Amino acid sequence: MAYGRDTHNPADPPSAADATAAAAAAADCDIRPLRQATELLAPAGDGEAMRAAIANGADAVYFGLPAFNARQRAANFTLETLDETIDLLHRHRVRGYVAFNTLIMPDELPLAADYVRRIADSGADAVIVQDVGLARFVREMVPTLPLHASTQMTLAEPGAMELARRELGLSRVIVPRELSLDEVRQIRRSSDVELEVFVHGALCISYSGQCLASQWLFSRSANRGACAQPCRLPYSLEIDGVPQPDEVRYPLSPYDLAAYGLVRELVRAGVSALKIEGRLKSPEYVAAVVQVYRAALDAALKDEDFNPDAKQRAALAATFSRGFTPGYLAGSPPEAIVGGQRSAAQGVPLGTVTGRQGDRLLVELADIDGFAVEVAPGDGLAIGGDEPDETAAGGRVYAVEPMSASADRGESGRQKRVALSFSKHDAALLQAPVGAVVWRTDDPQLGRELRKSYARLDIRRSRELNLTVRAVAGQPLQLQAVSEDGLAAHVVSDQPLEVARKHAATVDLLAEQLGRLGDTGYTLGRVSLIADGDEPAEAVPVMIPKSLLNDLRRQLVGALDESRRGRDRHPLADPQALSRLLQEARGAARQEATGEIWLHVLLRSPAQVEGLLAWQQAQGQSAAGAPDASRRPLQLSAIVDALPPERGAMLRRLKSADVAAALATPRIMKIGEQEAVRCLLRSASAGLLVRNMGAIAALAEGVATAQVTTAADSPPQARMVGDFSLNVANPLAAHWLLAGQGLDRLTPAAELTPEDLLQLAQAIGPQRLEIIIHRHMPLMHMAHCLLAASAGRTDELAAPRKNRCRAACRSQRVALVDRMGERLPVTCDEHHHNTIHAPLATSRADSIESLGQMGIEHYRVELLGESAEMTQRLVGLYAAWLQVGRVEPNYLQRLAQLGIRIRG
Repeated sequence: MAYGRDTHNPADPPSAADATAAAAAAADCDIRPLRQATELLAPAGDGEAMRAAIANGADAVYFGLPAFNARQRAANFTLETLDETIDLLHRHRVRGYVAFNTLIMPDELPLAADYVRRIADSGADAVIVQDVGLARFVREMVPTLPLHASTQMTLAEPGAMELARRELGLSRVIVPRELSLDEVRQIRRSSDVELEVFVHGALCISYSGQCLASQWLFSRSANRGACAQPCRLPYSLEIDGVPQPDEVRYPLSPYDLAAYGLVRELVRAGVSALKIEGRLKSPEYVAAVVQVYRAALDAALKDEDFNPDAKQRAALAATFSRGFTPGYLAGSPPEAIVGGQRSAAQGVPLGTVTGRQGDRLLVELADIDGFAVEVAPGDGLAIGGDEPDETAAGGRVYAVEPMSASADRGESGRQKRVALSFSKHDAALLQAPVGAVVWRTDDPQLGRELRKSYARLDIRRSRELNLTVRAVAGQPLQLQAVSEDGLAAHVVSDQPLEVARKHAATVDLLAEQLGRLGDTGYTLGRVSLIADGDEPAEAVPVMIPKSLLNDLRRQLVGALDESRRGRDRHPLADPQALSRLLQEARGAARQEATGEIWLHVLLRSPAQVEGLLAWQQAQGQSAAGAPDASRRPLQLSAIVDALPPERGAMLRRLKSADVAAALATPRIMKIGEQEAVRCLLRSASAGLLVRNMGAIAALAEGVATAQVTTAADSPPQARMVGDFSLNVANPLAAHWLLAGQGLDRLTPAAELTPEDLLQLAQAIGPQRLEIIIHRHMPLMHMAHCLLAASAGRTDELAAPRKNRCRAACRSQRVALVDRMGERLPVTCDEHHHNTIHAPLATSRADSIESLGQMGIEHYRVELLGESAEMTQRLVGLYAAWLQVGRVEPNYLQRLAQLGIRIRG
């Protein structure tokens, strides 16, 4: 399908018909039947948002606790109120999932175990995890507590998902937002893992779990729940050193996802949960979005299409919107995912300024595809140029005066032209130029309506109770209840019943009194009245006071609730699981020190290969004399991270010089790429630098017993080294990958402090770690192609999406320039994915001595755009420092002489 220039306004919500048509075009005929189990999953950043989710029809809610959740800025919930929170959800028959989706540092494992115990005892329905180490001990400690893989685990294809299900016990995967509907279908056919798909809310430009920009810029890690959203900052695009004058201001700030038009197809595909993003959003946002997607899901379960009406679409835009897109799910072109004109919520477009009349602003209200809404006193407005930005004037409407004659009104009868008055505090609004767009940024009336929806939290999904009442004169009254979902309770009165003097007890009388269940979460079903024997009766000649029935009803409800809590709790199968697993990690992963130091150099170009070989040759010549006893022996290997055909040429050149060469896998692996990863291993003499779980799964399946051939005079090399992108932060995660998945070494997650690294090395053995001592930090890894997006906004020629940038991102030097004027280099991989790198190199040269004392034997230098000469000199410096075990006092100056600025 060829794309021409996109003529729709991407700031408007997407057409459901367009989204459905795009999905149908990508679908094949093998569609699964509708699944009744598809749930609507809503966010809750605080108690009010949780009430909004429950009241408006969410099937499940996810929320965080004070630590270990990816939204630390949300109000979140406390351990002290966790039982009460889960009880509220379960009383309404809503499932509760606890977000436990951050990396766990070594010294945090005991606290994490305490959290797990409390979560299990509360009866939560699942925990959402990112850290594989956490998943390991949760599965051992509490086998009945379901585990859901966070999208930050970056599981993008069925092999990785099956590995996580089989070996970590994960029952559900929250798939990356970058997957298309067709990819979701293929994964569902290939795996029995439940799939959870984001359908609404903010989009991250980077793959979740693969973004280090906030950590690098602000020391606030997204993988630790403290993202500072650097993607929402302004940047400009530069190609081959030339600024692009027509580029947008926010090229990394996507529109918000709105996939209501794809709900039916997602349900048909067998998706288990439709997820709404927004634990930092307001309760009004939660209410509005849940209302729309509840209606969409209900329609889908009836095999019907859904298109929200004008009021629903306006509510979605008003509560929070940067403009909407159906995103990668619908195969949207890059420019329809990132508009780039702004990074904050924009509100609802009302119209344009037509002039000024005294102290009033004249506005013509637009009829914009379902957003034909009235402006009213109290509304919040922003007035900008084409779209509001940081300099747009904002304030509240004081008064509205119609300017249209009745014959000149729209079809709906609403005013087309109005005069707006403002208070003296908002007088700046009067300076808006003619033609400026007027946006409604706050709608108090809508807010009041949405708050009403959850002001009273009525039970929407009550449990039906069948009661058996045994009433025999001279014996206590007995009530037994069984709910439709299997809860059971039995209560008995303190006093025996007396024979009725006037009125016998009847089924109708009992039903009337016992059926007063209010908001307990139960409704009365069938009532059976039993006297002597077991046969039901319509009446029994005993006197049963109403007060006694009321008292027993309350006791019965309490007993049922306690029965539910007991059923929901997850027993601890192994309270000491953490200690046991840590001991296993210490015992199994260790290796003896070899006394050798290895320098692994990651190369991205043939020129860098030549620079490395030039240094090697110079070393050979200098070593012709007597050996220097003060220098430790240094072994060299290369890692090739390049695209074909350069990849093959680089490997052949290294082999000709007897340099062992590993290959790097792609950062992300998608469905159908397993064999490509196996081919990489067969091509490399020193194994693979493994960057994702999919590659681990593919290698485990296809080459579990393969032997890697090395150069005749080289020592055996690692078959697989896990890269930092696997996000290993603690000994449990490391042990699972080393002992369980056959990795030889690991590069720890970038978030580890020196103290964390020391604890990890002590736990698993320093020989099992490979430390990066020089690199331009990869800040973001994106499915989004910056040049394709730019071409789509400016190129009038129709072109297939994959050719939008004409592969320029692979052949030209692409960079983003930040607000401080720093250049952030951008590289492109075989998937057309872009990686944004830090403008400054990060060096750990000053840690070489402490790392050596720790026992670290493997070090890596990662090159980016260095020339052959720069490569030779840079490798020479690090090799010399590693051989003596320390750096020269003026090491910063030595690096600066190479033109490298270092951020430590």
